Amino acid sequence: MFKRSIDEVFFESYLYPNPANEQTELWINIKSNKEAKITLNDAAGRMIYQTDTQSLFPGHHLIPIDLINISRGCYFVNIYIDGNKQQSLKLLKM
Repeated sequence: MFKRSIDEVFFESYLYPNPANEQTELWINIKSNKEAKITLNDAAGRMIYQTDTQSLFPGHHLIPIDLINISRGCYFVNIYIDGNKQQSLKLLKM
């Protein structure tokens, strides 16, 4: 689990399951209204997937990430809050 203060706002997140086969879920808990976008990048840094920017209200959020059409390997799930990259989580696709 990752915990970070963003402008004095508590933020935590994790991926489950990880490693994953067909889908993983990004779990985010945030304490105030924020705009969030998620990207999935391969080990070379190429963006494979991205979500539209979403308005997140305080509380828990589950964001599903479909992995069915993605090759096995190591990927990075990047979390952008209010346009700024806040975290990168390693994901293993089996």
